[in-house]
Amino acid sequence: MDKGKRVYALYKGDEFRDIGTAEYLAEIEDTTIDCIKFCATPTYRNRGLKNGIRRIVVAIGYENDNLEVSK
Repeated sequence: MDKGKRVYALYKGDEFRDIGTAEYLAEIEDTTIDCIKFCATPTYRNRGLKNGIRRIVVAIGYENDNLEVSK
């Protein structure tokens, strides 16, 4: 069964911004899809510990997981 595209939660510092696919988040952040996906990696988080992370992206599931989100 196809899970669909991965869904991410986006934070700027401690502030929650939005939830969506990498394509959607790249559009609202005016950046690339690759940048959003890279921000979800452990490498990015480890570098951020040294340099102060500004954007945090967390993979939370897939489109077809029927995620219930309350804002």
